[in-house]
Amino acid sequence: MDKEAVLAHVTGDVARWSLNGLLAFILVHRRYLGKPKALHYLHLVKADLAVALCLVEIDRMIPSSGSCSGSATLTTNAKVALKCAAIASKHPCPASLTNTWLSMASH
Repeated sequence: MDKEAVLAHVTGDVARWSLNGLLAFILVHRRYLGKPKALHYLHLVKADLAVALCLVEIDRMIPSSGSCSGSATLTTNAKVALKCAAIASKHPCPASLTNTWLSMASH
């Protein structure tokens, strides 16, 4: 599945930016996937990032990084992925979004 096929179902700039953010997160967090496979997982779970990451772990038999257990602990890789997603989604203040989200996740 390619990005254009997924984008055909997405309308409006905000939705496209959101998809770009989701895609950026997965591609940074699971670098070996590649864009077509990342889009495939997002499509299967209707763009639910947590479920997509869990599905990747199950499908690829990867030791859990917390995606499936609901753990709020973030690895350095996940933090970098979050920053990249904020930038890719064209958030007006990606650093603020990232810091706020990380602060909320730590409580």
